[in-house]
Amino acid sequence: MLWPSSADRATDAADLYRFDAGLTVSIRGERRARAHFRAEYGAASLASSSEPPAVEAVIGAYAHPTRTATMPDPELVGAHKLARWRASVPVRPELQTLRVAVAVRGPLGLALVQSTVIEPLVSLAAVRTESVLLPGAAIAQGDRTVLLLGRSRSGKTSLAARALAAGLRVLGDDQVIINADRECLPFPRRLRLYPDLSRTAPAAFAALGPSVRARLAALGRVNALTGGFVAPPVSVSASEIASTPGDAIRVLIGEVVVVRRARVNALTLEPLDPGELADEADDVLLGQRSALFEVPGVRVAYEALLAHERAIIACALAAAPARRVLVPHSWSSEQAVDALARELDLA
Repeated sequence: MLWPSSADRATDAADLYRFDAGLTVSIRGERRARAHFRAEYGAASLASSSEPPAVEAVIGAYAHPTRTATMPDPELVGAHKLARWRASVPVRPELQTLRVAVAVRGPLGLALVQSTVIEPLVSLAAVRTESVLLPGAAIAQGDRTVLLLGRSRSGKTSLAARALAAGLRVLGDDQVIINADRECLPFPRRLRLYPDLSRTAPAAFAALGPSVRARLAALGRVNALTGGFVAPPVSVSASEIASTPGDAIRVLIGEVVVVRRARVNALTLEPLDPGELADEADDVLLGQRSALFEVPGVRVAYEALLAHERAIIACALAAAPARRVLVPHSWSSEQAVDALARELDLA
């Protein structure tokens, strides 16, 4: 197990977050890391809890392996551009609390650790609450929701931003919670916006404050100057696009749409049977956990939990009509999002 160096111990208090599935997460470590997660999960902040957290993360710029562990957890070592991180990975899912410690440095390191280490572990812990933290977007229309599944940059966030600007409730643009009762619950994470939002969701872009629009424009210029090497998103609360009710909601999963880029000449629709839909859900979950599962022994340790997760997914999605939407590779992001918005009646 990795633990923070003495330089980080000054901020040893924990920030607690409780998600709608009854899942509590504890974040400790240096101030910068805690500030990042407070900005991300602030809507789920919890003053105190008498129950042990499902996931406890200790995050700092410097860390060292503990000298007392007889069976130290395996380590995940990651890098992306200028960011570097090293994390312990818990391999005993039977423990009440999954503990992880992460040393991280470099630009965007905390955001990358969040998406490759923390949220994948939260998703594994969620199974024990009879829920699934599913990579996807969800747009509520009345008491039902359209659940969008797709890999990164498939258009989910632009469609969610369009829905917000149109006055619809968005439960998440990249992560949502589902359960065997066919309910979809919100996941309180900020939206990740890219400079092309002015073209893919112009009404949402116009609704943003001047400072956010200026940051997006500046990032677009940096992206162009660096040939895409520096291309971070701007993270904002959904409330910066449209006012949304503060209370948590649960809506039934009304329809599931899987978005994929493909070698087709026009937007192509394919019906999905329950088995194919479950496979699509497994695929996006595997993509989310790919870094964790590359660590030797981790996937095997969680195999029983993953089998139970598949059963929850089967119940959650069994009654929902589903289709796969194939988007031509040759289309620009603007063209793809426009066509998807028309197909989903969000134009």
